[in-house]
Amino acid sequence: MGAAMYDGMSAGAPPSPAVARGVALHKVSRLLTYALAADAYLNFVGNEFGHPEWVELPTGDNGHSFHHARRRWFLADDPGLRYAQLLAFDRAMHAAEASLRWLSSPPPTRGDVCADHPAQQLCFCRAGALFAFNLRHDSSADAVTREPCLGRAPGPRAAAEGGGAPPAAPSPRVLLNSDSAEFGG
Repeated sequence: MGAAMYDGMSAGAPPSPAVARGVALHKVSRLLTYALAADAYLNFVGNEFGHPEWVELPTGDNGHSFHHARRRWFLADDPGLRYAQLLAFDRAMHAAEASLRWLSSPPPTRGDVCADHPAQQLCFCRAGALFAFNLRHDSSADAVTREPCLGRAPGPRAAAEGGGAPPAAPSPRVLLNSDSAEFGG
């Protein structure tokens, strides 16, 4: 995003294409990493809201400067900035994991991940949930093609003894959508 992360992060105006793509990439890369993680998810303080600057502790190479040895927490506290939306997404990710407890289930293997390369989409199941990712910058989550993944989606189990019909599958519901307005779309 370059300089746009300093002067283009107002939530009160439509984002530039660079900001829209940067924010979307931040959210999808974090959720994808979290959903595929084996046993834990590591976060460096400030990354949960896309902190725009690096942290550099004082050394001889920087003249023992404290200039970059700080986090600008106020950015995430300002509802008028997209950093607050990124922090809201981070909190929603953790709430989703607390609800589904996917880190307590085995991570998907390479064979469990269904990738549609031309559509730039991938999906997998974990902890009874279908994770679907749209990696295209020019289409929203509504355009995710789930058909390649339906055979892998969690569904009703075959009826127990007696050979009856399997129970009806519950209606799917979206637990987390990175395109939601509360997360900056």
